[in-house]
Amino acid sequence: MNSECAHCGVRFDREAGLWLGSMDINLTLSLLLILVPLVFLRELALGLELAVVGAAAIVVPALLYRHVRGFWMALIYLSGGVY
Repeated sequence: MNSECAHCGVRFDREAGLWLGSMDINLTLSLLLILVPLVFLRELALGLELAVVGAAAIVVPALLYRHVRGFWMALIYLSGGVY
């Protein structure tokens, strides 16, 4: 990740713990996207179900990471936390 915005120069690296909120959102959203479909996939064999959930537990948070971090940065900006 860049340390500052190329357009406006806002620094992204603030204090320690700034990105904990984005990690919480990413974890919650990933769990919802992985576990809710399992309700409808009851016919899968246990081994296949574990393989799908295991792969999704790696892929889904990685795919959501950039978007959730941008969303968190937007919330910080809109709340006046970026100066």
